[in-house]
Amino acid sequence: MPKSKRNKVVALTQVKKKDRKWKESLVESIRDAVDTYPSVFVFRCKNMRNETFKSLRDDVSNTSRFFVGGNKLMRAALLGKESEEGLKTFAEHIVNNRDGKDDDDDDGGGGGQKQQKETKKQQRGRQNEEFDLNTTTTGIVFTNLSKEDLMQAMEAKETKDFARVGQIATETIVCPEGPVKNCFDVPMSHTLEAMLRKHGLPTKLNKGVVECVNEKIICKRGVKLSSDQCALLRQFGYKLATFKLRLVAGWEKSTGETEVFMNEDDSEEILDYGTDEEEEDRFASDGLPKSMMLPEGML
Repeated sequence: MPKSKRNKVVALTQVKKKDRKWKESLVESIRDAVDTYPSVFVFRCKNMRNETFKSLRDDVSNTSRFFVGGNKLMRAALLGKESEEGLKTFAEHIVNNRDGKDDDDDDGGGGGQKQQKETKKQQRGRQNEEFDLNTTTTGIVFTNLSKEDLMQAMEAKETKDFARVGQIATETIVCPEGPVKNCFDVPMSHTLEAMLRKHGLPTKLNKGVVECVNEKIICKRGVKLSSDQCALLRQFGYKLATFKLRLVAGWEKSTGETEVFMNEDDSEEILDYGTDEEEEDRFASDGLPKSMMLPEGML
């Protein structure tokens, strides 16, 4: 085909990389805040949403100051305050804000097939853990507020939002056969039928009503979401992501001691991803009656 001669809009903008001056200004700002505020906390933000986080910063702007940057850079800024030796223990929580587990406990003995299955299961859990780390933002906040007041301000901003690509589904959502309705039990508009079918939902129009031809599992609990699944969840109105901030550790200038907090997120329910043996047996019966299945020992 001949090349299109239409005028195309080309963006000439370029994002400037954060240079050394920006890093030096961040370090200076953090060190000045150490002298200004009586306490500092390390916080963890899961499912960061800029608008909600900006609203929180505006609400406590008179009493607190937030810093979100490179973890190692913020740690180095705190460790540079030689007069505050108590910050050394506190600064370690900026980088080591989650406990890690090493998977170097492989046994070199027999049972190669069993060992391979365990390795696959460990790898799957490690990938989900790595994604959880990627969707978690760590920062520090200098404040005049007490720990209770700061936690109350953070909890007030906890909101639900639509999940993004790559997030792990927190629940299983199924679209049953028949008229398609969203989470509020409202029928889908006929204008959305083409879009729903485009994203993998088996739909058709029946006298202006959007119907699902077969039962469709939109997402499964514990499985990463694709772009099509996120688009469907948005249309159905399911918000599976929760913007939340939790305090990890705190340091008081008056006492010079570091306090580590136990959050409810530290004991989150571990999702059951099943075993590889269950995956191998998923085709054992396939829902067939016994009369149509092969006798035992024929496989």
